[in-house]
Amino acid sequence: LFLCSVSLYLQLISMANKQIVEFYRNLYSDLSVSRDENDEICQTLTELNPPPDKLVWLRATAFRIGSEYLSYGDDDDDEGREANVSLLKCINAVVHAIEITCMTPSMSEEDNDDDDDEEEESSLFDEESFQEYV
Repeated sequence: LFLCSVSLYLQLISMANKQIVEFYRNLYSDLSVSRDENDEICQTLTELNPPPDKLVWLRATAFRIGSEYLSYGDDDDDEGREANVSLLKCINAVVHAIEITCMTPSMSEEDNDDDDDEEEESSLFDEESFQEYV
């Protein structure tokens, strides 16, 4: 029974992976992301509700699938360069949507150290000494 449920789970993940890949391909096919498409990306990610360990895969796949649409032209080919810039903007829109929709900022120790620095800086300011110069 356990092996059947694991197998079913893996099949569901595989289906979801294929759907994401197709979703990215549809987005990149016209080398632009409209506001409606951007809303669709956010809605899809919200519905998908990926676990934190899947976020790296989502971002990496956005780049991997996007690389399939790179234009390999001459260095002097402005059309190829413009197409690649448009593609990078599409990839950026997808990654940005993932970051905004699925990721939450972490409070690391470094962030807490910034608060200590602010307290230190405020204690360095001596208002009495300042008043002597005014």
